[in-house]
Amino acid sequence: MTRDAVASGAGSTYGAGHPDSAPRTPDGRWTNWSISRVMMLDGTHMTGLVRPRQHLGMIWREWEATGRPMPYALVQGGPPGVPVVGGIPLPAGADEVAYLGTLLERPVDVVRCETFDLEVPATAEVVIEGYLSATRDRVGDPFAEFHGWALEKTSPQPVFSIEAVTYRNDPIWLLAAAGRPVDDSHVAPGAGISAEIVAIMRAAGLPVTTAWLALSTACHWAVITVPPDWRRTLPGAGRRGIRPPHR
Repeated sequence: MTRDAVASGAGSTYGAGHPDSAPRTPDGRWTNWSISRVMMLDGTHMTGLVRPRQHLGMIWREWEATGRPMPYALVQGGPPGVPVVGGIPLPAGADEVAYLGTLLERPVDVVRCETFDLEVPATAEVVIEGYLSATRDRVGDPFAEFHGWALEKTSPQPVFSIEAVTYRNDPIWLLAAAGRPVDDSHVAPGAGISAEIVAIMRAAGLPVTTAWLALSTACHWAVITVPPDWRRTLPGAGRRGIRPPHR
C-alpha cells in the first residue's frame, strides 16, 4: 500500500482524500459519520480540523469534558453514499447510517472495529483506528479549503493517535484535492445543503420552489427559484410594502 499526499503548502502531508470519521459520544447515545480531514505528523500520529460547531467537534467536546481521549475510526473508501451523507447538514444526534439505509432502501453493511466497538462500512478500503486527544496540542499546515483559498494560519487541534490500520488487498486510496471548483468538497455537500436551504426558507413561510448551491462558485452562491406569483404569496407582503405588480 502506498501513500500519497495533497500538499497545500511546502512540506504538507494531508491525506489525499476526504476520509469519513465515526466518533461516538461518551454515553453511547450518538454515533456520527462525517467528512474529516487529517494531516500526518509521524508514523503513528495525525492532526486535523475539529470545529466546535460541527458534529465531530460537538462529540469531541463531550470527551474533552471527561478528560479522556475519544475513540475514533477514519474510513477511506466504502459506499459512495457515505461521504455524501457525511457532508450534508443532518441535525445533531441524527443517525447517518440509518439515513443512508433509508435512501438506499436497504441496510448499510457494517463491521466492528478491531480496537473498540465502533462500526465502519464493511466495504471500506482502509480503516484507521485510534484515539483523539482531549487537548488541542498541535497546529497543522495550511489547507486548500473548499472556497479555493489556502489560509496562512491554522489553530491548535487535537492529535489522532493511531492504534490499528486495516485494509483490503490492493486498497484504493481515494483522491479529493480540495480547492479550485469544481471538486468533491463541493459536490458531496452541495445537494444536501441546498435541500436545507429550501427547508429553512419554507419554514419561514417564503414561497420557494427550489434552491441550488452553484458548484462553480465553490458553493458560495445559492440560486433560489420562486413561483410566478411569489409576491402574492409572500408572508406580510401588503404590510411590508411589497405589493403585487399592477396588471
